[in-house]
Amino acid sequence: MKASASWKVALLAVAISVLPAVTHAQETTVRIAKQFGLSYLPLLVAIDGNLIEKQAAKLGLAGVKVEVATIASGAAANDALISGSIDVATAGSTVLANLWDKTYGRDVIKGMMAIADTPIYFNTIDPRIKSIRDLTPDDRVAMTAGRGTQHALVLQMAAAAAFGWSGALAEDA
Repeated sequence: MKASASWKVALLAVAISVLPAVTHAQETTVRIAKQFGLSYLPLLVAIDGNLIEKQAAKLGLAGVKVEVATIASGAAANDALISGSIDVATAGSTVLANLWDKTYGRDVIKGMMAIADTPIYFNTIDPRIKSIRDLTPDDRVAMTAGRGTQHALVLQMAAAAAFGWSGALAEDA
């Protein structure tokens, strides 16, 4: 029962975040960006069930269409929002904080919410790497973007804890 209520809240939050873009701009198409991953399941359920269109119709906005673009990272979501390529992006709190920082003082972004935060695990197939201290300058860590993403910030915090701030704040990081 509790999970059912959570889904309803998540779907309502998605619908509420989308509809102001439609009502304010008087457009009939809402362009939403999602990323890969289970965190975006509430949005996928809303889209599959046409819940956004149904909620818009209940509010007197019949004919609203939803377009979904799948993008690779939060940084790309922010760029798409700022450029006007999309109306709504779903992302985590770090992406939201970076978007706020990029647009502070400008009338660019009307609203955005963090849809989910999930644990981050750094995985390796290299048996010599047991902790961040085992990484060498020859090792590489794959991330969707080198700066401003949750993964990059968590890695930087782990480096600061292991090596101190001067070791974590390398200029070429």
